[in-house]
Amino acid sequence: MNDKEKQIINAAQKLFIKNGFQMTSIQDILNEAKIAKGTFYNYFNSKNECLMAILSAVYEEVINERMELASYGELDDEKLFVKQVDVRFKMDKKHNLMALFNSIPISDDEGLKSLMKKQYELELEWVSKRLIDLYGPNISKHIMDHSITFLGILQHSMHAIKMYKMETKKTENVIEFALRRTKMIIHSNSADEVFFHKDYLYSSNQNRNSEEYKEELIDQLQELQSTIKNDNHYVDFLIDELLEEAPRLFLIESVFTSLRKEEKDVNVINKLNEISQLLLRFMECWESENEK
Repeated sequence: MNDKEKQIINAAQKLFIKNGFQMTSIQDILNEAKIAKGTFYNYFNSKNECLMAILSAVYEEVINERMELASYGELDDEKLFVKQVDVRFKMDKKHNLMALFNSIPISDDEGLKSLMKKQYELELEWVSKRLIDLYGPNISKHIMDHSITFLGILQHSMHAIKMYKMETKKTENVIEFALRRTKMIIHSNSADEVFFHKDYLYSSNQNRNSEEYKEELIDQLQELQSTIKNDNHYVDFLIDELLEEAPRLFLIESVFTSLRKEEKDVNVINKLNEISQLLLRFMECWESENEK
């Protein structure tokens, strides 16, 4: 994201929180950012698109901060996981997202609803992966059950704390509480029937094999390649590695993480967020097929 784009986003975010999304006009944003109308439309086609860029930028900040924390710790450390989850709450507070969400009529905008759904899926998949890091691959069968349980306990615990004004409770303590309760369930229900199947959440992906995921991944990466202004050797490497008979998943994951970390263009970042979901499903499917 360049300085001018950041200037527009910061001005829009300030006004959305102060006046509400509906009451803020594009002209208000132009005045606050001290830019011409043409400059705004160089980056965004509408006020809604500007809002989506704000939400995407915040989520990208969350992802980068979590990766930074991971570089200094062990993935099977519960304390690291708690700190990584807490990043989301800190970013919400830093960017005053609650006030922003309260001003947004989400149900009126299909693009915004789609973005919120994608971000929820990304969060769910991230929690799923991290719980497996913590407690091992044996929990994979029930991983969606455990991830949804964890997020549900966490969300409603935070809601109760606000409702009953329990300000003495630190966010990290609440995350630890949710993790303890989820951990108890993990260790007690290994023989239980699965309630939330992965394919239930992603019904359009039922019966797909790793080869189909791979083909779609390559198509999306090639499309991405055409939108990136400068040569990007990360994308070239990812495509080449996926074309191998036995792709090295650990290298693909590492290079993709580096690509996301270095990219600044908000449109490319949004595309990478979509590709990351597809990559996770490809990797899960590949590992599952090759365990057989």
